[in-house]
Amino acid sequence: MQLPLSYFFAEVYLITIIILNALVERKSSSSALLFILLVGVMAALSITAEKKLLIASLTFISLMQVFYSLLNYSSTRIFLFLLLATVFFYIIKAFRFKYGDSLLKNILYVGVLHVILCFFETFTHYNPFISLLGIEAFNGDSTSSYRATGITAHPITGSVFSISIAIIALGFYNQSRNKRYLLLSTLSLVTTVLMQTRSVYVVMMCTLLILLAIKKHKKVSEIRIRIFPVLLFIFLAVIFFSISVSPNSYLYSMTFGRFSTLLDSGSFLQRSGSISFLLQYLSKKMTLATFLGNGFGSLAHYLNVNNIYFVSKDFFTVDNQYVTAFFEIGILGYMLFLILLSLILIPGFKTMHMSDISIVRMIGTPQAMCIALLFSVFFFECYDKPVVLCMLMLALAFCSSFREKYDMR
Repeated sequence: MQLPLSYFFAEVYLITIIILNALVERKSSSSALLFILLVGVMAALSITAEKKLLIASLTFISLMQVFYSLLNYSSTRIFLFLLLATVFFYIIKAFRFKYGDSLLKNILYVGVLHVILCFFETFTHYNPFISLLGIEAFNGDSTSSYRATGITAHPITGSVFSISIAIIALGFYNQSRNKRYLLLSTLSLVTTVLMQTRSVYVVMMCTLLILLAIKKHKKVSEIRIRIFPVLLFIFLAVIFFSISVSPNSYLYSMTFGRFSTLLDSGSFLQRSGSISFLLQYLSKKMTLATFLGNGFGSLAHYLNVNNIYFVSKDFFTVDNQYVTAFFEIGILGYMLFLILLSLILIPGFKTMHMSDISIVRMIGTPQAMCIALLFSVFFFECYDKPVVLCMLMLALAFCSSFREKYDMR
């Protein structure tokens, strides 16, 4: 099949954002982001059948930026990241619907590079790719518990990308039964462990629990959750691991050891403090900003200006996207976000309920990816991390395009 020129622009756009995500996140100027955005818009407009909806979405976000900038404060960088992610959604949806999985397979190739880099970095404590980009990555608080980052600049971002690749590869395996995809999915899960991210550990275990608990049947209505044997298996596995692995070993420190100091760590105080802050904010007198929001990036700005911190001075990270979103886009913006999610996810669940197991595998994979990513951002902020935003957009576009293809049958 001969692909149009717009396919080339889409490839450039996708690969630039994903493989160079650390550079885009940390060092790219507003001019560079605008240029990348222009390439993406050209590709999206040339192929999508939803041109009006794309233009309306970009216009709406732009009007929000103008409104917030005039009234209070709004980050240009985060605004541009949101536009990049919106265009990403329409490109993935249009190309997935018309041309199949070719673009997604290229994303898997980037996933292979990510896996290789993570294994190499774990053993050498050196990342040639990030060094080549001139980025200073975060590899943990101590050299004894070095955390890999792969193609990203932070273990959290990298682990989210890893688990996304694992789920996408599993989806390809369910369709083709090609064991190379199963191998990539398994290695991506191992890579997630190498990054030692507690929040994504929880997401990964929940995903594996669902996969282990569901017995395959021909109809979805016949699926039964055998929860007791699964919980027994996990309990015995944890006991065996605890007995056989020394508390002083590297394997223990990067798994159970990551949770042993959770309640005394700044990570816990940071997240609990941000939730307390939000509850206090909502308990005050309702204002226009409470309903419409304070602007993209305004929470960190507000905490900085008012010297409010949860762990240590001059550290104003919230690490909870939902808390941040409530403050920055307000109650109405939050409700709109939930409505848009529902319009994409709920029809997919209804389709799964009325379908045979082959359709469940096809639609269920992106649905699971959406839920995993939406759950994970409860533990960190994603709107300033392009690769995480784009993985979420990819999952949502996947859900939408799969459902539309099924509805046309």
